[in-house]
Amino acid sequence: MIFGCFVVVVFVFFFVSSEQEENAMIAKQSARILFIF
Repeated sequence: MIFGCFVVVVFVFFFVSSEQEENAMIAKQSARILFIF
């Protein structure tokens, strides 16, 4: 359940990053952290 919420947050982050390139890098880092998990 907690992991599911985390995935949703990352997904929203990716959506917001589409507009801002700086956030895009943060979103990619978050995605990599998710992959490590």
